[in-house]
Amino acid sequence: MKFKKTMLVILGLVGGFLLGACGQESAEEINGSGNSGLTDINIATATTGGAYYPIGNTLANLWSNHIDNIRVSAQSTQGTPNNIELLKRGEVQIAIGQSGVIYDAYQGAGTYTESHEHLRTITNLYPNYIHFLVNNEGDVKTIEDLDGKRFIPGAIGSAADVNSTEILEAYGLGYGEGGSIKADFVGFNEAAEAMKNRQTDAIMISGGLPTPAVVDLANSTDIGILPIEEDKRKAVIEKNPTYVSVTLPGGTYKGVDEDIPTLGVSNILFTHEDLDEDLVYNLTKSIYENIEEVQGSHNAIAAMELELALEGLTAPLHEGAKRYYQEQGLDTSEVE
Repeated sequence: MKFKKTMLVILGLVGGFLLGACGQESAEEINGSGNSGLTDINIATATTGGAYYPIGNTLANLWSNHIDNIRVSAQSTQGTPNNIELLKRGEVQIAIGQSGVIYDAYQGAGTYTESHEHLRTITNLYPNYIHFLVNNEGDVKTIEDLDGKRFIPGAIGSAADVNSTEILEAYGLGYGEGGSIKADFVGFNEAAEAMKNRQTDAIMISGGLPTPAVVDLANSTDIGILPIEEDKRKAVIEKNPTYVSVTLPGGTYKGVDEDIPTLGVSNILFTHEDLDEDLVYNLTKSIYENIEEVQGSHNAIAAMELELALEGLTAPLHEGAKRYYQEQGLDTSEVE
C-alpha cells in the first residue's frame, strides 16, 4: 500500500447508517437519537482557539442541511490524539486531525505502541503553520533561548504538544522529565491569555492562517514569531517526513512584517473504516458540491478544492470517499 507523503499543499464528509464490525455501535446508538428518525453524527475538532472548531461547525451545519436523516454536531476536544481515541471508542464518527499524528497512529509509530489500522481518511483540508510566539519585550529572541524558560506547547497530549516536542528535540531542548524548559499545558486561547499577562515566556500554536488566537494576541501584544532555521527544519523533516518547510508570510499578523521560515503539516478529515460507505460517499459529495460554504468557514481553508483532496493523506482512503473521487476522475491509487 502506498501513500503520498507530500504532507502539505501550501494554499493549500442517509437514516439509520451504521458503524459495522469490530465492536462499533451505530452513531444513533452511541448518541441516543431515540425515536427522532435521525442518525446522530459527532465531529471531533480541537480547542476553540484554532481553525478546527469553526470548520467542524460549518461541516456539521452543511451536512445536517444537505443530507437527509442525519443530525451532525461539532465537539470541542484536546486535538488529534484525543480525536483518534474518541473515534476508536465510537464516541465520534468523524474527526479532524494533523497528518503526522494520524500517520503515527495508523503505523503504530512515534508515541503509539499499536497500530490503529481502522483509521480511514476522507479529504485533505488545509495546511497548518507552526507558530513559536514570544513577547518582543521579553528576552527570548530565538528558539535556543527557551532553555530554562517558561513555555506553553499546547494542551497536553495534543498535536501541538507533539509538534513542540519533535521540533525542540532538533535544538537539543525538551520539557518534562529531564528537560530544561518549564512547560505548562493549556489550549491556544488560554496560552494567548497567559502571554498577554506575562505568565509565560513563549507559546507554540499550530494552525491555519490566520489563526484566531494569534490574531487576538497580536492585537494587544507586541509579538514576535521565532524562525526555525533551515538546518533544524531539515533535521525535523529527516526524522519525520510528514513535516515540510513553509514560509509564514509577513503581514499575516499585526506587527509581524517579515516572512518567517517555519514548518507545516496537513490537516485531514478522517473516520473509522466501518462507517457506512454510502454515508461517507454522501458526506464527501456534499463537501465538494458546496465547497464555497466550506471555504467560508475560516480563512485557513479558503483554498480548499477538489484537485487537492488527496494531498497529504497518511492513512488509506475510506471506500465511500474513494468512490466519489473516482467518479470525479481523480486517481486514488496512491491512497488505497
